[in-house]
Amino acid sequence: FGFHDSHVAALMAYLQRFYPTDHEVTHYRAAQSVVVEPTIQPIALGELASLPLTVTSTLYVPPLGERDYDLAMATSVGLDGSTAVGSRQRAAADWYRPLSEAPGRLTALLTLLSTNPLLLLAVREDPHPYLVAIGLDPIEAWAFVSRDQAWIHACLREGSGVAAAVAVGAAANEEEAATFFVHPDGRLVRRTPDAPP
Repeated sequence: FGFHDSHVAALMAYLQRFYPTDHEVTHYRAAQSVVVEPTIQPIALGELASLPLTVTSTLYVPPLGERDYDLAMATSVGLDGSTAVGSRQRAAADWYRPLSEAPGRLTALLTLLSTNPLLLLAVREDPHPYLVAIGLDPIEAWAFVSRDQAWIHACLREGSGVAAAVAVGAAANEEEAATFFVHPDGRLVRRTPDAPP
């Protein structure tokens, strides 16, 4: 009855055909109730057998390096970004485009949070001091706080919130995109020329 991890050695042997023993993987176990926190354990692939795995365990094995973007495949399934700028369909297609060559501040923050569970807890409790300290632009900060996955991804892909706003058609150019701010009620709005700063 139940789950047993007797096949971990076979999985390790298989993965070590492609990855070195010291390749860092992450054991993730989702919370099964509201009173239990998820488990996030980075560990070297060669030490995987030492973990108590359960039926809810997930193993994340990051790639050794970046893979090339296969535009022919993306085009064949309609994910080449060729739809009209600003449409929902374009946003969905852009989801699959590679991220910016120059990672932005939001990328750095999310990378840090994904590897530091204590910091993640602190940011979840009160994100504002961290967003100010890392210097996110208003669009990035709004996307992060509102947890709007499409905007978060657009910011990651384009390298900044300003560039994301232009790419998705929310602003005609970077000057216009730079006028966005977070309204006290939490909405992302554009400052009009006659509005006080």
